[in-house]
Order: sequence, then structure tokens, then C-alpha cells
Amino acid sequence: MLIIKIAAIGDVIAALPLLTSFRKQNPEIKITWVVGKVASSLVAATGLVDRLILIDERKLFCGNLWQKGVEVLGLWKKLSLFSFDLVLTAHPDPRYLWLARGVRKTMHRHFSRKQKPPSPASGACRSREYLRLASLEEDHPLIFPKIQCTLPEHLYDIARKAPIALAPGGAKNLLRDDALRRWPIEYYADLIKRFSKMGIPVAVTGAEEDAWVLPHFSGLEFENLIGKTTLLDLVAFYKRCQLVITHDSGPLHLARVSGCKTLALFGPTNPIEVVAESCDVLFGGKGLKCSPCYDGKAYARCQNNLCMKRIQPQQVVERALMTSITLISSMHRLEEQVDSNPR
Repeated sequence: MLIIKIAAIGDVIAALPLLTSFRKQNPEIKITWVVGKVASSLVAATGLVDRLILIDERKLFCGNLWQKGVEVLGLWKKLSLFSFDLVLTAHPDPRYLWLARGVRKTMHRHFSRKQKPPSPASGACRSREYLRLASLEEDHPLIFPKIQCTLPEHLYDIARKAPIALAPGGAKNLLRDDALRRWPIEYYADLIKRFSKMGIPVAVTGAEEDAWVLPHFSGLEFENLIGKTTLLDLVAFYKRCQLVITHDSGPLHLARVSGCKTLALFGPTNPIEVVAESCDVLFGGKGLKCSPCYDGKAYARCQNNLCMKRIQPQQVVERALMTSITLISSMHRLEEQVDSNPR
């Protein structure tokens, strides 16, 4: 069987239940996955893929015509060595069908927005849509494979100190910056202040390109992990956190697959499509006719990002304390310390 799923980190993670479901159905099945270089380590770390074929998504998406052609021809050459009973092209954009062109296959299933009803279906959980595409069971709880990863030694002390991780960046890929998905950066700064007053240390996580957030946190106390972790490091770190707080972004999906409790902040995108039942959600678009506005390709024209601004920092703190018993215990210890101090 061949799975073609190249896109962003979150999209690849959403497709991972395919592996556990296929293995459950047929433990002897041989699985090949075509994936971009960025997310390849995650797929490999499941230990459920027999053959991983990498493609350079930067050249494929952003390169000139020659670079794109070289990537596609190189992929065809690699795939020409094999034949498959089933090929899954888990992308709705018909241009991805070219990647499987010429592959020896018995059956080819793919998403299509032109068919009736279109797939993936609007308002449906993406992970379940991948299972439906493969004609696998859709009604059972989603089972993400365990990611085999080890926490680097230099992160152990931070993992012990900081029960909460924030991911204020992300929501950006090679093709565009989805700034509307991000919770306002000044709200994250306010959140750090509030947790600091409670005596709850916070770690700020993200990739190197998320360094733009740091000036907004100047003078605040937090553990800075921006640009200091690989994807697998971050999964291992999240496993040891009590709670991860972020918006619709790659780190959200890394937190989900780590098994950590997660508080996700949504506005322009539909949380049912993205996370289904797998984490706690605050949806700022409730009651707004314009939200969710993302249709899979574009967003409504928006000047003030009202749906995300409606989620206030105090609301996030309250939900965080409800979500994590450990955080509530920390609050109680702090209150006891305050009460014991002479006035």
C-alpha cells in the first residue's frame, strides 16, 4: 500500500491513524509513505512504515519549473520500482494526482472537491476523513501511533520546572502565513504574567522562525525553547508537560500526538475538523456569523481577527486550571503560602 501525504506537519499527523488502523486490520501489510522532508521524522518514528520516500517540499512547492520537474521525476523513478494494491492520495488538490501517475497499482483512492458529496467533507474530522478514504472503520476512537522519541538531557531540567508549555507562533507553512489562526501575541504575554503571579513556570516553544515572538515577552519570566528543539524533541518535551496551550498550528498537533493534555484556541478554523474529541477547546467564533470562515483554501477578509480576540487570557487561565489537576494543586500551594505570611 502507498500513502501520499506530503503537506504541513498538522496534516501529516492527522493522517497517522491510518497506520494504526491498517496494522490492526492486517499486521502483515507493507506500507510505503511519500512525505515531505519536514515531517518525515514523525512518520519514521511511528515504526509502522516499511518504506519512507522523501520529497523536497520546498522545491516542489516553491521552486522554479525545473526544480519542480526534477522532484516529480525523481519520485516517479523511485516509485517505478514497486507495485501497490492500493494507493491513497490524501490531498484534495487534483495536482497531487500527478505524483502517482505511472505507478503500478490495483486501486487508487483520492479526495476530490468535485465529486458529490465532496471529500474531505466540510465540517468533518480530518483524521476520520482519511479513514473513510481508505474504507477503514470511522466510528471507533482515533488511535494515534506512539511516537518513539527521547527527551534530550538539556531539556530535563526545563521539563521538571515548567508544567505548562505555550506555542505562540506556528500557523505558517511554505506557501503562506496563516496569521488569522494565531491568538494575539499580547494575550500570550498576559498569560505568562498571570501564570508567573501564580508561581507556575511556563515554557515557550517553537521553531527558529518563531523567534519574532520573543521581543513581545521582554522582561517576563519563562523558559525559552524557541528554535532549540527538533520535532521529535518537542514531542518528547510535551509528553512531560502537564498542559500545552496553543492555537491551530503544528505544535497543537505535536501536543496531541504526544498524549499531553492540550488546550486549543480556535476562531477562523473549525475545531471539529482539526481536533475532534482529542483535546480541550476554546472556540472564540461561537455566535459569530463569520466564523469559522476558513474553507480549506482561504479565509474571509478580516481586519481585526475578532474571533480570536474574544478568547481572553483570564478565560484561558480558568480553563487551564480546570484541565490540569497538577496546576490546581500548584494554585492551592501558592494560596497556602500567601495565607501563612503575616500581614
